Amino acid sequence: MNEVQLEVAKAYPNDSGRGIARLDPDTLLHLKLSPGDIIEIEGADTTAAKVWRADRQDWNTDTVRIDGFTRQNADAGGSASGSRSGKPRRRKPIPWCWRRPKRRASSSAPTPPAW
Repeated sequence: MNEVQLEVAKAYPNDSGRGIARLDPDTLLHLKLSPGDIIEIEGADTTAAKVWRADRQDWNTDTVRIDGFTRQNADAGGSASGSRSGKPRRRKPIPWCWRRPKRRASSSAPTPPAW
């Protein structure tokens, strides 16, 4: 399994608390990842994050941008290793009995009964 060693950088404010790891396109190609895939991040512990492409200013810097929660879960201070998650992403169809019924658009609000 492919694995890379990257420096950890602070996440952008918009990514905070969302479990996103931003990687440059070269790293994505090396790990055979596409945006939305799940990766394992290893520091002293292991955690998972969703992959997004890094901004152009972060390309070819060998860094991964992750938020504080992900850094804390992985116990990754300055560097971490990342690899493709071993479990493939699988989507199960939702059985029809669990689906919510569609709401019908009503043209007017219901009127209270006249007494």
